[in-house]
Amino acid sequence: VLGVSVMGRWGRRTQAALEALQPSDLRDVTERLLNLRERFYRQRVLTDPTQLRYWRGWLGRVARLREYCREF
Repeated sequence: VLGVSVMGRWGRRTQAALEALQPSDLRDVTERLLNLRERFYRQRVLTDPTQLRYWRGWLGRVARLREYCREF
C-alpha cells in the first residue's frame, strides 16, 4: 500500500514512506487499507461460515472507521 517491502513489522522505511505522503495520498492509503480489511473479513466468512454471525459487526466497524477518517 505504501510501496515498501513487507517485512512483518513497522520499520524506518515504512515510517519514512508514511511521512512523505501528502494529505490526499494519505486519504487514498486509508481507503485502500479499509478495503483490504473488508476483503479480509469477507474471506474469513467464506473460509469459515461460522464467522458469518460477526459479519454485520465487522462491516459496521469498517464503515464507522471510514466515516471517522473522512472527517480529516
